[in-house]
Amino acid sequence: MSDATDGLAAAQEALAALDRSDAEYAALAVAVTSAGAGGHLVLTSFVENATWAPVYDMDLDRKAGKLAVDRGVLVSQASGEDWVGVDLTLSTARPSDQSAPSALWPELRVIGDPAPPVQMDTMTEGGMMEPVMEPAPFAAGKAATATLAYQGDTVVYHYPLVVDVASGVENLRLALDKLEFTVKVEARAVPRYDATVFLVAKLTNDSAEILLPGTAYLHRDGALVGSADLAILSAGGKVDLGFGAIDGLQLKRDMPERAAGDRGVFTSSTQIEEKAVLEIENRTGETWPVRLMDLVPYSEQEDLQISYTAEPAATEENVEGQRGVLAWDFDLAPGEKKAVTLDSVMRWPEGKVLQ
Repeated sequence: MSDATDGLAAAQEALAALDRSDAEYAALAVAVTSAGAGGHLVLTSFVENATWAPVYDMDLDRKAGKLAVDRGVLVSQASGEDWVGVDLTLSTARPSDQSAPSALWPELRVIGDPAPPVQMDTMTEGGMMEPVMEPAPFAAGKAATATLAYQGDTVVYHYPLVVDVASGVENLRLALDKLEFTVKVEARAVPRYDATVFLVAKLTNDSAEILLPGTAYLHRDGALVGSADLAILSAGGKVDLGFGAIDGLQLKRDMPERAAGDRGVFTSSTQIEEKAVLEIENRTGETWPVRLMDLVPYSEQEDLQISYTAEPAATEENVEGQRGVLAWDFDLAPGEKKAVTLDSVMRWPEGKVLQ
């Protein structure tokens, strides 16, 4: 009895160690008639809860102006059974998503008499009722990497080795390949919001492959400095990637006094004047290519007139089509300090309110 009890306990432990998921299973019965040595049966099924996503390790060699991109994929599945020794192919097709365009329906619009305004009150902290104002008018590794191919315009990756993908566990990371790009590196300064400067690499995808959307882990000269969500980058596409702060480049944005009680702003009933001084100082031991950026307001109304002056003049206006965004490009030597003076004026007729 003692030996039998020990054997039963060992068997129960072995049984408990097996994958005994609660998931329901579908059974498929196939009737096969064969006059010879048999054949090969292929079963194709669709599983909704299996996903994969691209992942990137991007390492910037700042001195050389090179960006090494290690591409990989994260694979997970929760089908209820482990996939052991599978031949894995990944596709950008999305059979679970919408496959047809949305329908348009006629939209009937009518006009009628305006409804009378409704006055609603709110209670203040002191217990008094105050009116509610109506809103103003709105203005991985090298041993095995997947190969890329196309099925029509769908990108597919086939992994050369069999893999195991357990159900309901963390993502399995598989290596794709490694790409290298030549990038333009600049120190980008936005003193309106930041007190320091950030290193930016301007990447153009000059490879023949698409970089799919995914998480990019950013390394600068081997050190991890952050992460970013990379949007799809087709061949010839461009993207700016931030690789952390440059602590030795200091920023300041001052608004000198214009009138008593104001700093940098002079206001009248129909005019606002603003003056800002942007300063950047290089406390490092090397020369940096700097792109200093700021903005001035813009108007699309004839009655609202906006003008500005900059000393020195901006290198680029309306950067990337953004109205009023200005940029100055220059090299900043060690120990050098540079200042830009920016004045703007807004004027509008009497009786109007600036919004």
